[in-house]
Amino acid sequence: MAEVYSYTDAFRGATFRDCDMRDVRIVSSFVDGLVISGFSGTAGPVVVDDVDVSGYVAAELDRR
Repeated sequence: MAEVYSYTDAFRGATFRDCDMRDVRIVSSFVDGLVISGFSGTAGPVVVDDVDVSGYVAAELDRR
């Protein structure tokens, strides 16, 4: 069973590098300044407020 963290600032300012973040959920949390880099668009869906934004991200990376 996955760990559940509630009401914590333990990850504030943290950097996760080369981690398996599949099926991670961030719910009702402050995400000001959240940065995801190295997204290739082939990593699977990225969902924000129940909207899959993977296609948008992939298209924007292709445009650049």
